[in-house]
Amino acid sequence: TSSPAVQAVLGATGVVRGADYRNVETLAYVNRVPETDWLMITKLDFAEIAAEAGYRVGGIMLLVVLATTVAGFFVQLASLSRQKSLNAALLQEEQQHRQTREEIRATLYGIGEGVIATDAAGLITRMNPVAESLTGWLETEALGKPLGAVFRVINEDTGEPVESPVERVLHHGVIVQMSNHILLIAKDDTRRPIADSGAPIRNEAGVIAGVVLVFRDQSKRRVMEKLRAESAKRYTDLVESISDFIWETGADHRFTYASPRSLDMLGYAPDECVGLAWVELLAENNPAEAVQAYTDMIAGLRPYSQQCLSFVRKDGVEVILESSAVPVFDPAGRFRGYRGVSRDITERRRTEDANRRLEGQLLQSQKMEVVGR
Repeated sequence: TSSPAVQAVLGATGVVRGADYRNVETLAYVNRVPETDWLMITKLDFAEIAAEAGYRVGGIMLLVVLATTVAGFFVQLASLSRQKSLNAALLQEEQQHRQTREEIRATLYGIGEGVIATDAAGLITRMNPVAESLTGWLETEALGKPLGAVFRVINEDTGEPVESPVERVLHHGVIVQMSNHILLIAKDDTRRPIADSGAPIRNEAGVIAGVVLVFRDQSKRRVMEKLRAESAKRYTDLVESISDFIWETGADHRFTYASPRSLDMLGYAPDECVGLAWVELLAENNPAEAVQAYTDMIAGLRPYSQQCLSFVRKDGVEVILESSAVPVFDPAGRFRGYRGVSRDITERRRTEDANRRLEGQLLQSQKMEVVGR
């Protein structure tokens, strides 16, 4: 019954498998011939089919292996290309970081102020040359030391130690400005006034990783401030010693400065004069032409000299002032006001008027004598 022919007789159709009369394993196809009792059997040795299938499977396997190898090659090539790109990107990023570090270092070491950086524990990690010069410590000596051991500061007025700005920055996490009255004690005990500030250094996560301290020598500034103060005092003493009234006005012609003599001449203290204007103090008995000439000069921003007008003091008494002034302009040519000096000539004018009246009376008397003769 294993014979394909027997299976066909028994009614099998289509593909059947069995040994033929040679007792060779075959694969057959049974098909009935239409309108007859005949059967058509087509067979092929199974070994031949298996050999063809094996050949094809081998070819397919070879193609698969080749395809896998080629795919692996391209995958490896892509991986190498990607790795190369990543390496190039990392190299470029490292170069950028190195350039940034060099720029920061150049800025840090080229800045004209002392800079000290610390870690979160307050230990020094970097110092620039200016900081070395001001503290007397070399960077190599200061690295790893607490800031307080290198940056020793005391209060200029009391001589008491000042709290390290690092502690305040680390505690509050904000920029800290120190008082100006601070003295820095260098390694050789040299003391110099400084001004400083501290700021937190934060990492990418926003956590404080250290503190940067910036400070500068105030010695020259203190000398200049002292010289300016002495000069201002000398100027003030000079102004107070001058018998004339020195004044300044703004662009609106109102006083912006008045010397102490304002109290004697106008009855107003210097601070009371500020905001007043000359025209508000004019007496009513001034000649109209004199007032007009004065207003024309200040309207035209012209200098004037020995301008004599009567003014009303704070107590209502009239005084005659002789004034000279020049307009003041800024570098851009804009009018800023007048700067002038005034002198009280009330008594002199009264004496002159009295002398003129006496001369007139004498002249009249002489005329009467001549007529009488």
